[in-house]
Amino acid sequence: MSKLSNGLPKYPKIRPVNSAWIKHKGYNYLKLDDPMSISGQSILIPEHLSYVVLICDGTKDIFEMRSLMRKNYGLDLSVDNITELLNYLDAGFLLENGNFKHVEQMMLKEYQDSDYRAPYHAGAVYPSNPSELRNLLNEYSGAIRLQEGRVNRNGELVGIISPHIDYSRGHSTYARLWERASTNLREVELVIVLGTDHNGGSGQITATFQDYATPWGILPTETSVVKTLESELGSEFLFKEEFHHIKEHSIELALVWLHYSLEISLLPPVPIVPILCGSFSTFITGEKTLYRDNKIRTLIYCLKQIMERRKTLVMAAGDLAHLGPVFGDTAPMDDESKFQLKTADYASLNAICNSNPNLFFEISQRESDYRRICGLSPIYISLELLTGARGEHLGYKQCPASVQGDSIVSIAGALLYK
Repeated sequence: MSKLSNGLPKYPKIRPVNSAWIKHKGYNYLKLDDPMSISGQSILIPEHLSYVVLICDGTKDIFEMRSLMRKNYGLDLSVDNITELLNYLDAGFLLENGNFKHVEQMMLKEYQDSDYRAPYHAGAVYPSNPSELRNLLNEYSGAIRLQEGRVNRNGELVGIISPHIDYSRGHSTYARLWERASTNLREVELVIVLGTDHNGGSGQITATFQDYATPWGILPTETSVVKTLESELGSEFLFKEEFHHIKEHSIELALVWLHYSLEISLLPPVPIVPILCGSFSTFITGEKTLYRDNKIRTLIYCLKQIMERRKTLVMAAGDLAHLGPVFGDTAPMDDESKFQLKTADYASLNAICNSNPNLFFEISQRESDYRRICGLSPIYISLELLTGARGEHLGYKQCPASVQGDSIVSIAGALLYK
């Protein structure tokens, strides 16, 4: 990586960030937030400098950026102006090939040297104290039990589609799902957990050798399975984005409920295989063909071979739609659009319950991922592993994603049986 004398990379590249326009003291600013919260601070870019961010793609040096600013936007910025802004971005760890790389390597080494993957969101999304957490989930589950009683289902439970939204909004769906599932965990020998990687590259699959901890202790990672995947997929690919395991919430929030269900059923911790799944954006656009992707096909083949030898539960941690102004839409969600969303979501849920991965994916592809189903990749891979299973969805809910209620995250649970 070539760097300038001032420490900046020669061809700076902005990392994937969350952005929004805000007004501050009467002026417009582009607000940038790191989705991985490494610096813990937002960065404000004055409107006239925001165009630098747009062209900071890793293919241009500062002089080329200055020339493009003058030619495309009519802005005559000095090299010092652009350098100052890039240093500002780099200090906030927002340049992919700048200071971020050093911090990423340090955090990854600390993670890999630890005894386990710590429950990063404990104390924020849920209590870190095990007794307090148990009492909270008991409260959530007890309310569902009073409403519905405990339902037993004949057949072998082989698949769970779980939300990964925060418990304050999604607790009724989590509780309904795990109340139904908890009576079927006794024979499970292995749990494959596929979670949304909200920062993952398209088509990227990311495993880890680290055990996952919850406030009740350790859920051990089945390292022999990870080694098999490593030999087939290559370590450079399989662990390329292992750094994301540190803070990603999808697997963590689903595993807390799995561990709770094992605890109340007096069952020991079960070995897991935690796998983060990146976006399917290049498959949605048609740049690549999902059904011919060698890495995903190899992953599915390897996991199916393992499932033939052990009673395996496949769990996908993924939410459904993300719609409204908070997610970049111009129109707010009203009663009519919420009804239309429910209809579209139910089409996807029916594909899930019929264990039809192709239909599940093609529904989103036909609508150009209009609903932004963040669980698209883990749910699709789960359904590929569960061919022939049939099930039920439950706990569908449209959760507010803004104070005004004009933006929505939809969630649901599903159980699949053989």
